[in-house]
Amino acid sequence: MIPDVSSLPDLQNQHDTRGVPLDKVGIKGYEVPFTVLTKSNGVQQTAGKVSLYTSLNEEVKGANMSRYSQVVSKALDKGYISIHAIKDMLGACKHRLGSSESYVTAKFPFFLKKKAPVSGVESFSKYPAILEGRDTVRDGLRLFVTIGVQYMSLCPCSRQMSVVGTDEKGEVFGKGAHNQRSTGTLTVSLRDVNLDDSNAFVWLEDLIDIVENCASCPIWNALKRPDEQYVTEASYRNPKFVEDVARDVALILQKEEWVNRVNGFCFVTEHHESIHQYDAVCVKRGGEVYIP
Repeated sequence: MIPDVSSLPDLQNQHDTRGVPLDKVGIKGYEVPFTVLTKSNGVQQTAGKVSLYTSLNEEVKGANMSRYSQVVSKALDKGYISIHAIKDMLGACKHRLGSSESYVTAKFPFFLKKKAPVSGVESFSKYPAILEGRDTVRDGLRLFVTIGVQYMSLCPCSRQMSVVGTDEKGEVFGKGAHNQRSTGTLTVSLRDVNLDDSNAFVWLEDLIDIVENCASCPIWNALKRPDEQYVTEASYRNPKFVEDVARDVALILQKEEWVNRVNGFCFVTEHHESIHQYDAVCVKRGGEVYIP
């Protein structure tokens, strides 16, 4: 039985006389369970936080906050979290809440089970992911995917200063080089026209591969001794400045395969220096669409 609420005050629906429209009103950090599709045609159960905002007209006193959470729940009831669900929430905000502009962000951990490079022992790696959309008067519909990737970087200067010679295979060897765990955050702006084209769809795994392939070496959470030898030697053969990683990622995203799939990108890489008290940072943007 639905209770009678006619006698209860409804202040937020009252008329506001101050003549001040608001840019964003909504909810932040609504924690919900997610089902995520994987590139291998599997599904992954996870959880994340959704933030949802709309503009508010000058004559409306307040937004109905419970409707924001209802929009999220209804979109997720259809199945998995995806850029399509983000698009659905943007549309629901504008139509159900009567707003001219809407914004949605879904943040969640994405997991991959990875095999160590030599032993094949398996472990899980976590990648923070963000699906984001905005529908504004100025820019229209914009959809974004972000992934954070940790990797290993080895300093080219340190390596070069410690070089001793070359072995029988012609490979350089030396006394060592400092290396560190590093973080790359890659955001791409999607072409809306390609959302339903499976061949053009941007998978989180694809973005992870781009960053890891440009690193000195990927990292794994379980390594046997032969694996540890592998990552040590692989990173030594592939030294990378923070600028090197940024440029290599940009070169991949400038290829025709990716230009046809994304409007633009922003890559932020941070090397957490092992011999300094600061981090080395580089930012590279490309494409047509501005990404904040």
